[in-house]
Amino acid sequence: MLTSQTIARCISCGAPLAKDQATAGETGPRCAGCLRDDGTPKPWSEVVDDLAAFLVKALDLTDRAARRIAVERLSTLPAWATRRHEGTEKKGTKG
Repeated sequence: MLTSQTIARCISCGAPLAKDQATAGETGPRCAGCLRDDGTPKPWSEVVDDLAAFLVKALDLTDRAARRIAVERLSTLPAWATRRHEGTEKKGTKG
C-alpha cells in the first residue's frame, strides 16, 4: 500500500534527501553534492557545472544541451529562484 509522504529535497539541485539530511541548515536543506567540504553552499556556477556533467554522462547529451537543461531546471529551485542568470531571463524583462 502506498502512503502519501512528502520527500524533502535539496533547495539547490532538487535531489531527494535522506531523513538525516532533511533538517534545514543555516541556508536551507542541501544535499552533500551541493555543499563544499567546509559545509558552505556551492555557488550557482558549480551546481550548474555538476548537473550538466551528470546529464552528459547519464543521458549521453552534448555539453550545450546539458547546460541548457541544467540552467532551466535549477532556475526553478528555491536556492536560485530569486536570482538572475545569464540566458535565463524571461522575455519582457530587462537584462
